[in-house]
Amino acid sequence: MDYKEIEEFIIAGIIIILAVYILCKNVINRNDKCSGCGSCSKMCPYYKNKKNIKEIKK
Repeated sequence: MDYKEIEEFIIAGIIIILAVYILCKNVINRNDKCSGCGSCSKMCPYYKNKKNIKEIKK
């Protein structure tokens, strides 16, 4: 392998790693937020956060 092939391999690897990082980051950010379904119950994992937000707004 010459330097051009190694360079292309490294660039392709960097692009793949960045794509996976961006996808994972978006999934994690979505999981941290309330979906706003309107069914605020104690079964919802975001119930406490939403309750605190409502109390702060008052």
